[in-house]
Amino acid sequence: MILEYLKTSSLFILLGGLVRYLCSSIDSNYLINFLDENLISLLIALLAINTTTGSILMTKLHDILKQHGGDFQSTLSQLKLSIIEQLSFIIIALIALVLLDSKQIVESYFFAKLILESTLIAVFIASLHNLYDTASSIFIILSWEGEQ
Repeated sequence: MILEYLKTSSLFILLGGLVRYLCSSIDSNYLINFLDENLISLLIALLAINTTTGSILMTKLHDILKQHGGDFQSTLSQLKLSIIEQLSFIIIALIALVLLDSKQIVESYFFAKLILESTLIAVFIASLHNLYDTASSIFIILSWEGEQ
């Protein structure tokens, strides 16, 4: 599980760097400016959506448990992990934004700006993936209920 998490995290970091490279290659600062102004608000909104979706899932799982039995401890652990990840994304984004705003950091370290901007993009992509993952579980449950 840890290896899978590291593999997924590496993918998001790679995608963040690639998107940052593509933006700089076309000389566009739009995405970085957008994330600088909106990322924390977006992450908090995604956390709220993720929490609400998790609540709906837990209600559905409770109904299934009452009707059919089963063990959903692993699923509940994953829902909790999803919320913890989303909170971690907010903290990482805050740190990256603070460091990116520091002239001392950006001017002292040659690749600091590139790494911090790539981190912001990676956090954004990872947050969207987290939301997609949680939302997908609703469709799985709904399709399962439709089969019953």
